[in-house]
Amino acid sequence: NRVEELYGSDQHRNRLPDYTTVDLAVSFRLTRVLNAVLRLQNALDEKYQILPGYPMPGRHVSVELGAAF
Repeated sequence: NRVEELYGSDQHRNRLPDYTTVDLAVSFRLTRVLNAVLRLQNALDEKYQILPGYPMPGRHVSVELGAAF
């Protein structure tokens, strides 16, 4: 995802830096009724803010388990 020309809620006075994030996901079936999704978000560990003064998390991994129907 590439984000450019983002402003906070300050009447367009202070423009936030542009940024690029890369997210990856792999999905696979564990059993006949159980699926798993492995996600890597912000793979490049980009430092960015979508609200001034509130930094977003760096690289992180999550696992999602769910029933397959």
